Amino acid sequence: MDQAASAEWPICLDSRLRRNDLKKPWCRILCLLAMVLGGCAVQEHLKTGDALLKRGQYSHAIVAYEEALKVAPNHKTALARIRQARREAVAHELEEHQVALSRGDFVEALKHAMTARHMPSDLEDFESVRRIDAAILQASERAENRVREWLEKGHFVGAVDLSRKVLQASPQSPARRQWADDVGKNAVAHYEQLGHELHESGLLGSAAIAAAFAKRLGKEVSADE
Repeated sequence: MDQAASAEWPICLDSRLRRNDLKKPWCRILCLLAMVLGGCAVQEHLKTGDALLKRGQYSHAIVAYEEALKVAPNHKTALARIRQARREAVAHELEEHQVALSRGDFVEALKHAMTARHMPSDLEDFESVRRIDAAILQASERAENRVREWLEKGHFVGAVDLSRKVLQASPQSPARRQWADDVGKNAVAHYEQLGHELHESGLLGSAAIAAAFAKRLGKEVSADE
């Protein structure tokens, strides 16, 4: 290569090509080689992503597809694979939600539904959004019904504990926070009243236990507020 061509070599490498450069054989060969190598790199990233996707490693698959996009921005196949991986990830969480519901673990079911809610998704995928909303509603309603049943049966400590777990699974819901606080306050009021009645009846030991429960639950309510 002569000195003039050598001086122009970096121009071709960093894509600042002049029209005349493309006519030079060495530059056309270099650009063709770059295209071939870039295409091979994209295929390798796609192949890696496909293998990860098949194993259910959705987030890692998406990373591989995004690497393909770094080599070839707007690559249609890579973009399509990312959408596919996101849909399959959401579907997996909703499946786990149903499994948890079937065994009566409503908090775990709610966690899976909320995980699906926070996953990146296509705004046009209205069906997935609808399914996620339905899953969250289903899990939260069943959990709240169980809390209500336990309150009616006098299982106040268990009811408070479950309500706190439901809140932890969906901390961004002001309405659920208020509901959990109300459950705690009702439990405190119950044990305070029970302690007073037991004390009046001369059952000081039992009264002390009731007071201890009221104090414990009262501290939890104060901490949440």
